[in-house]
Amino acid sequence: MKDFVQLLSYFTSQDLKLNLELLTDGVHIPQATEEFDTFSLQGTITLNSNATRLIKGVTIQFRGFIDRLKMNNCQNEKASIIENQLSLLNHPAQIPQGPSKFAFELALPRSLPPSVNSEFFKLNYQLTATVETESNKLTQTIPVKVFNPYLIPRNGALSNTFNHSGTADNQIDYAVEFPTRFIENKENSQFSILLKPKSNIIIDFVSACVFQKVIVFTRQNLSTEELPQTITLSQYTHHIENKKRQPEYEIKFKLPISGNRPQKFILPSVDSSHFDIQHTIKITIKYQLEENPFAQSYQFEVPIAISTEESSISAELPNYLQINNGPHCFHNAELPPNYTSLTV
Repeated sequence: MKDFVQLLSYFTSQDLKLNLELLTDGVHIPQATEEFDTFSLQGTITLNSNATRLIKGVTIQFRGFIDRLKMNNCQNEKASIIENQLSLLNHPAQIPQGPSKFAFELALPRSLPPSVNSEFFKLNYQLTATVETESNKLTQTIPVKVFNPYLIPRNGALSNTFNHSGTADNQIDYAVEFPTRFIENKENSQFSILLKPKSNIIIDFVSACVFQKVIVFTRQNLSTEELPQTITLSQYTHHIENKKRQPEYEIKFKLPISGNRPQKFILPSVDSSHFDIQHTIKITIKYQLEENPFAQSYQFEVPIAISTEESSISAELPNYLQINNGPHCFHNAELPPNYTSLTV
């Protein structure tokens, strides 16, 4: 009897085909506003049946998983960060022979972090459709890539001109100027530094390094850092050729972000409740006093932001009500689309 039921379920699944699709290539999240803190994910479920059939239920589920970093000999910890579900039918529905479409939209938070696929941790999303008939359940799961350029920390301030001045051990006055600290992955960080040493100071070199720090928070306490990883993305050193005393030195840097690092190591700057990805430029001034043969160094850091994706959405956002392919279409209007007023 059990074998007969399994055989019946097999032929039923062969007679009913399920196809799950999104209306966009990936999920491009709009910026959060005072009016809206959610947006709608839209798509269609197509059922192709060889006969008239009763559908008892249709469910959409969106899930996100983060694979945390290893700690000593411990295994990676896979944790769920979001699980939203929507039922498309309030009561059973009969579909005819041929294709039938179910249009859906699912509310998601605009604070949803972007997909991450790195050597340090992974954040993957998936969308699952489940269709229940009288004798069987069909499921289909598709991977979903999420884009969210609006979680960059201090986005507005980092796009503006930045000036900072100070003194290195009361021996060298310095001033740095950045036209912008918001940098695309394949671009260079351009900035200048002005040095005014005292009369008995010899400057050997000035170096600049781009650092990336990845922090994954524990589930129990979001303020606790778990396994921070810091790597150097690129570095450049400017040597002072003329060691003779000069009243000031102006050095212009054109520092590549990626350097010789493979692209898989470079992540976008993100400030979220689940993890942080921070980027800084560390500047080192190496100098010595004329009467002292031992070199000294002074360091300071400047926070920057790196983007690895386009910050604008070029494609027009879809409207699921425009779906009219096929003779039978079931619209689900529980969640009105609220991202059509997006301004980038």
